[in-house]
Amino acid sequence: MIILLPLHIVISLLLLGFGYGIYIKKQYKLINSYKEAKRRFTDFNAYAKGVGAVEFYSGIINLLFCVISYFYPPLRLYLLILGVLGFLVALVLHDVASFKKEKALRKKGKRRR
Repeated sequence: MIILLPLHIVISLLLLGFGYGIYIKKQYKLINSYKEAKRRFTDFNAYAKGVGAVEFYSGIINLLFCVISYFYPPLRLYLLILGVLGFLVALVLHDVASFKKEKALRKKGKRRR
Protein backbone atom coordinates (compact mmCIF):
# COMPACT_ATOMS: atom_id res chain seq x y z
CA MET A 1 0.00 0.00 0.00
CA ILE A 2 2.96 2.33 0.52
CA ILE A 3 3.85 2.17 -3.18
CA LEU A 4 0.37 3.26 -4.33
CA LEU A 5 0.77 6.96 -3.57
CA PRO A 6 4.12 7.40 -5.41
CA LEU A 7 2.75 5.33 -8.31
CA HIS A 8 -0.36 7.51 -8.47
CA ILE A 9 1.77 10.67 -8.37
CA VAL A 10 3.96 9.42 -11.23
CA ILE A 11 0.91 8.50 -13.34
CA SER A 12 -0.67 11.88 -12.61
CA LEU A 13 2.48 13.80 -13.56
CA LEU A 14 2.87 11.79 -16.77
CA LEU A 15 -0.73 12.52 -17.77
CA LEU A 16 -0.29 16.17 -16.86
CA GLY A 17 2.99 16.43 -18.79
CA PHE A 18 1.72 14.78 -21.95
CA GLY A 19 -1.54 16.71 -21.73
CA TYR A 20 0.38 19.97 -21.33
CA GLY A 21 2.58 19.14 -24.31
CA ILE A 22 -0.35 18.25 -26.56
CA TYR A 23 -3.08 20.61 -25.35
CA ILE A 24 -1.13 23.77 -24.53
CA LYS A 25 2.17 23.50 -26.44
CA LYS A 26 0.48 21.84 -29.46
CA GLN A 27 3.16 19.17 -29.87
CA TYR A 28 0.90 16.75 -31.67
CA LYS A 29 3.70 14.27 -32.35
CA LEU A 30 3.28 13.10 -28.74
CA ILE A 31 0.07 11.34 -29.83
CA ASN A 32 0.32 7.64 -30.63
CA SER A 33 0.08 6.90 -34.37
CA TYR A 34 0.32 10.61 -35.14
CA LYS A 35 0.75 10.19 -38.90
CA GLU A 36 -2.17 7.78 -39.23
CA ALA A 37 -4.48 10.02 -37.20
CA LYS A 38 -3.46 13.07 -39.21
CA ARG A 39 -4.29 11.23 -42.43
CA ARG A 40 -7.55 9.79 -41.12
CA PHE A 41 -9.19 12.84 -39.54
CA THR A 42 -10.40 15.83 -41.53
CA ASP A 43 -10.19 18.10 -38.51
CA PHE A 44 -7.04 16.65 -36.94
CA ASN A 45 -6.33 19.72 -34.80
CA ALA A 46 -9.67 19.36 -33.00
CA TYR A 47 -9.03 15.65 -32.46
CA ALA A 48 -5.52 16.28 -31.12
CA LYS A 49 -6.67 19.12 -28.90
CA GLY A 50 -9.36 16.84 -27.45
CA VAL A 51 -6.83 14.09 -26.71
CA GLY A 52 -4.58 16.66 -25.04
CA ALA A 53 -7.46 18.05 -23.00
CA VAL A 54 -8.46 14.59 -21.78
CA GLU A 55 -4.89 13.87 -20.68
CA PHE A 56 -4.31 17.31 -19.14
CA TYR A 57 -7.51 17.41 -17.10
CA SER A 58 -7.15 13.75 -16.09
CA GLY A 59 -3.70 14.60 -14.76
CA ILE A 60 -5.10 17.47 -12.70
CA ILE A 61 -7.93 15.33 -11.32
CA ASN A 62 -5.52 12.51 -10.50
CA LEU A 63 -3.24 14.94 -8.64
CA LEU A 64 -6.24 16.04 -6.60
CA PHE A 65 -6.95 12.37 -5.89
CA CYS A 66 -3.33 12.03 -4.71
CA VAL A 67 -3.78 14.87 -2.23
CA ILE A 68 -7.00 13.30 -0.94
CA SER A 69 -5.39 9.87 -0.62
CA TYR A 70 -2.42 11.40 1.24
CA PHE A 71 -4.72 12.69 3.95
CA TYR A 72 -7.06 9.69 3.90
CA PRO A 73 -4.95 6.56 3.19
CA PRO A 74 -7.78 3.95 3.17
CA LEU A 75 -8.99 5.45 -0.12
CA ARG A 76 -5.63 5.17 -1.96
CA LEU A 77 -6.36 2.08 -3.98
CA TYR A 78 -9.89 3.17 -4.85
CA LEU A 79 -8.82 6.64 -5.95
CA LEU A 80 -5.98 5.22 -8.06
CA ILE A 81 -8.36 2.84 -9.82
CA LEU A 82 -11.01 5.55 -10.21
CA GLY A 83 -8.50 8.01 -11.67
CA VAL A 84 -6.97 5.60 -14.18
CA LEU A 85 -10.31 4.12 -15.26
CA GLY A 86 -11.81 7.61 -15.54
CA PHE A 87 -8.97 8.60 -17.86
CA LEU A 88 -9.38 5.50 -20.02
CA VAL A 89 -13.16 5.91 -20.28
CA ALA A 90 -12.81 9.59 -21.20
CA LEU A 91 -10.24 8.76 -23.88
CA VAL A 92 -12.43 6.03 -25.38
CA LEU A 93 -15.49 8.32 -25.35
CA HIS A 94 -13.47 11.02 -27.09
CA ASP A 95 -12.38 8.56 -29.79
CA VAL A 96 -15.95 7.35 -30.32
CA ALA A 97 -17.22 10.93 -30.62
CA SER A 98 -14.42 11.78 -33.07
CA PHE A 99 -15.20 8.76 -35.24
CA LYS A 100 -18.90 9.65 -35.29
CA LYS A 101 -18.07 13.22 -36.28
CA GLU A 102 -15.74 11.99 -39.03
CA LYS A 103 -18.40 9.56 -40.29
CA ALA A 104 -20.94 12.41 -40.50
CA LEU A 105 -18.44 14.53 -42.43
CA ARG A 106 -17.79 11.62 -44.78
CA LYS A 107 -21.53 11.28 -45.50
CA LYS A 108 -21.75 14.98 -46.33
CA GLY A 109 -18.82 14.61 -48.71
CA LYS A 110 -16.59 17.00 -46.82
CA ARG A 111 -13.92 14.44 -46.08
CA ARG A 112 -10.43 15.21 -47.25
CA ARG A 113 -8.85 12.55 -49.46
